[in-house]
Amino acid sequence: MKNIKIKIITIILLIYITFLPLIPVSKTNPANPPPFFSISMLAPYVTVGNQWVTLMVEQLPKIGIGIDEFDLTSWAEIAKRTYGHTGPYPIPSYENGGFDILDIGWDLGIDPNFQGRFDTPSTVPSGENFYQYSNPVMDELIINFTNTISFQDRIPIMKEMQKILYEDLPAITIFYPRLLYYYREGFQGWDGALWVQNKQTMENWSIQGQNNITVANYYDDFEKFHVYDYLSTNDERWLKQIYTGLLKRQAETHILEPRLVTSYSSVDGLLWQVSLDPDAKWADGTPLTADDVVFSYNLKLDPAFPRTTYCAYPWNNESVSKIDNHTLEFEFLFKSLCNEELLELELMPKHIWENIDPVDHIETAENWTITHPEKLIGTGPYKFHSYNETDNIIHLKKNPYYCNLSSANDPYFEDVYFRYYEKLNNALSDLANKKNDMVGAYYYWDFDLTEIVNTTYEYVKTTQTREFAINNEHPYLGTGDLCPIAGRLSAKHIRKAISYLIPRVTIVNEILDFNAVPGVTPVSESAVGFDEILEPYNYSIETARNEMELAGFATHSEEFSFEFVVILELVSLIGCIFFILKKTKNKR
Repeated sequence: MKNIKIKIITIILLIYITFLPLIPVSKTNPANPPPFFSISMLAPYVTVGNQWVTLMVEQLPKIGIGIDEFDLTSWAEIAKRTYGHTGPYPIPSYENGGFDILDIGWDLGIDPNFQGRFDTPSTVPSGENFYQYSNPVMDELIINFTNTISFQDRIPIMKEMQKILYEDLPAITIFYPRLLYYYREGFQGWDGALWVQNKQTMENWSIQGQNNITVANYYDDFEKFHVYDYLSTNDERWLKQIYTGLLKRQAETHILEPRLVTSYSSVDGLLWQVSLDPDAKWADGTPLTADDVVFSYNLKLDPAFPRTTYCAYPWNNESVSKIDNHTLEFEFLFKSLCNEELLELELMPKHIWENIDPVDHIETAENWTITHPEKLIGTGPYKFHSYNETDNIIHLKKNPYYCNLSSANDPYFEDVYFRYYEKLNNALSDLANKKNDMVGAYYYWDFDLTEIVNTTYEYVKTTQTREFAINNEHPYLGTGDLCPIAGRLSAKHIRKAISYLIPRVTIVNEILDFNAVPGVTPVSESAVGFDEILEPYNYSIETARNEMELAGFATHSEEFSFEFVVILELVSLIGCIFFILKKTKNKR
């Protein structure tokens, strides 16, 4: 009988030993798993920028990525490791003289172009694709994008490129900087994103109950008075209220549309036919003609003009031809991303400037601010009136002929003032006291968000992005050759894990004081064709660890889950044994 009891107990124990491994187990997440591999973070030394890199240095160990170096250095040193690397190629990892991850900011303007940045033929040393990113589908889209003439036709291509970049993550966008503007209550009619790009005129601006506006400037004094010679944003903005081009930007969409023309077209992007608006006039009432356009484009090229900046223009003195007084033909020398943009060049009135030697233009414009302010006119919504050098105030008056244009409205303001302040606090104080109507930031750390009486504020979209650029030939982050599941797919999972680990909301709210929004792709939020459907990777350690596991890195540990059901089964086991022992004893 004793042998029977032992056999029964043995059978029960064998059953539990056999099936115990099948009992569900739970996965636990250690605070920081042992590092699977280590990388280095490379960043330029800037006032604020190293803070989010420091934050990532703390975050990456949570998913098993160790940190070897946090190299906060100069752009000269960064260049040697990235876009200026001298070989051998491909650009290696940081420990071998290249880079792993680089913190970098971009400003591609309102019409971004990825040729030279994300296309295979532009890979360093042939171009500036220091990411060493290569995707045949992306290459084809970039070619199609650069060969497409129409803004509208380029938008869907830009959105397709964003989807690929969102998935592949050759660059992991952190945030989009924004600029803070304070302005008078009741102000309306502006497109802040165009304004910060110096691409908006003020005819649609208004302030309830006011027929004038004062815009405060505090970063640069007024120095330049010729529209082809400005250096600072302060000068560019007031000059572009006077002098305008043939085309202008639409609010919200930011694509080009007619301003001084009734039509314009091109078949190949090189040869353009343009018809001027017959009602277009200069601010003194003189009709605008094709001669003014030819004069302006040739003046821009004149070697005698004492310009402060130099660049190669895609036209020469024969490129702009007059067909008749209101018809022109433009034949550009080469095709750029958007030759249509070349029709934005601000025009100068030939009847005023043709007898002024180009070498004397800049000095003449400055002198005329005092001696002949009536000569500083263009086709824009406002004309020059006076310059108060003592108080640093530019005064513009409404152009009475601007409303003749079929594409324009009569400006709301009679008077526009641009005033320079040496100190930001003084500008903000005058805004509170209704001595000016708008104060804008140039950098996202400029403003203390102290409430200002009788004003409101807005965070304005910019064309800037901030990202972690990835070395797409890195053995873990790029090729994935050293991953447990080797291959580029595993490397992509690691890049996704890193993106999920970026606390974008914390960076935006706490480091940048809300002067930014979480980033999505390398296309800025005010760019033509920005895809508003895509959403930022949301911060999640769990999701990041899951992505690491898809690359073969086990970030979870397994242990038995002795929860209620398991405990109940153990109690049942003990009960069975006790019952058998009791029955055996009774039989005896």
